[in-house]
Amino acid sequence: MRWDSLILLYKGTLRELIKTRSFTEMVAPYQQQQVQIDLYIGFDLGTSSSKVVIGNPEMESTFPVVFRETEQGVEQFLVPTAFEETASECRLVNNHCGSHSNFKLRLMDAAGAAKRPSDNDCIDLVVYAALILRYSVKWFGEVYRQDYGHFDIVWNLAVGFPRKEICKNGILENAYHEILSAASVVAGGSECITRAFAAEAIKSVRSGLASNGLIHPDLIKIWPEIAAQLAGYMRSPYQRDGNLVLIDVGAGTLDISAIILHGPMDLRQCSFHHCAVEPLGAFRLYEKRRQMLLDEGLADGDLKSIFSNDVLAPVPESLAGYLNGNVTVSKYVERVFRNKTLRFMDKCIEAARERIVSFRQAQKKAHLNTGFDPWPGRLPVILSGGGSRLKLYDDAFRTDLEEKVRPYTRWMETRAERERSRQGFETVSMPVPDDLDLRKHDVELEFTFDRISVAHGLSYGAENLPIVTNLR
Repeated sequence: MRWDSLILLYKGTLRELIKTRSFTEMVAPYQQQQVQIDLYIGFDLGTSSSKVVIGNPEMESTFPVVFRETEQGVEQFLVPTAFEETASECRLVNNHCGSHSNFKLRLMDAAGAAKRPSDNDCIDLVVYAALILRYSVKWFGEVYRQDYGHFDIVWNLAVGFPRKEICKNGILENAYHEILSAASVVAGGSECITRAFAAEAIKSVRSGLASNGLIHPDLIKIWPEIAAQLAGYMRSPYQRDGNLVLIDVGAGTLDISAIILHGPMDLRQCSFHHCAVEPLGAFRLYEKRRQMLLDEGLADGDLKSIFSNDVLAPVPESLAGYLNGNVTVSKYVERVFRNKTLRFMDKCIEAARERIVSFRQAQKKAHLNTGFDPWPGRLPVILSGGGSRLKLYDDAFRTDLEEKVRPYTRWMETRAERERSRQGFETVSMPVPDDLDLRKHDVELEFTFDRISVAHGLSYGAENLPIVTNLR
């Protein structure tokens, strides 16, 4: 047989063999399927700034997302809770306030008044959350491509909730779930993010016809911020069993939690007692002072528009920080300003005192021995949040509060006596957890980790957080 005839016969036989699945699988190049891996986006939606930490619980690694590369320290991980809208798209802002801001407070105020949030407020939050999610996933893919580029990533989302208890069918809870589901749809799309796109996504979620987004709705969870904030502390070698008070001063709210930590390391429990979330945050202080000055006859032009220029700007410590140029005010206005400030801080101290004293009384009642002292020595207190850096809050909670609580304890009367007897409040720092990956950031977070501690805790995923009991 001639060679050309043999070749034709071979080709014909080969064509027949290729038609069979078994032969195709045998001769096809081996293609390894990507391994699926769950990663968790911990999203701390703040009033003035937000933070995101991405976690891989299986590998015990967490990665803080950098939003502002030109900043130093913890500031690079803070992104203003605001966005700007152009003719074609919406974008996150760096330092300056965008055309849309303050939407979280509006959402909370509506829920507090038992009203459904307006469509406008919901759309704003959908846009913002979608911008955050899309940016975070893209950033992680670029920065950690070498480590995670070969994985098929299944994204999960845990978002901090500004209350201690999550109730089914609550106004705020429903709004959060609806907004986050719509944001996932928007973030998962390829088109530019616009308010019109967000409005359509909300309609599709409400109708039950929403397409799959970046994150499956079943993988979106909300969790109390205060419980998430303690997750890193409870996993650290510095944590202690027993009583703990956590006071978190945010822009919108003052969170006060009296807590008992207990249980073995793999089944840690975080029992909350007599907790409160009060509208007494740093931005509320700013608003009340500014409104007082307007009520006393100052015009808008006399006052600095601090937060219209930069939502991350610190609240002024003194009256002069509110005034433009060489504007002066009378002694009377100075006195009213001082009294307004003191009344506001008294409310903060009283809110904390009430919860801490109730915490002590509940412990005494639960004990059979009437002579039992729940706090024979120091009571650990964690003071956290951006607002806690203000001298007003620092003074209130490091010195004044202890004096208000002392009459309800067996502590010595003077501060010097308490120091010698190791009594009173013991201010403790939020330790930086070992799993936080800071290799690429050249930053020390020893005294500022509390700013991203909520996002860090959420990045473990709600199912991996400590068991939360006795929410009140």
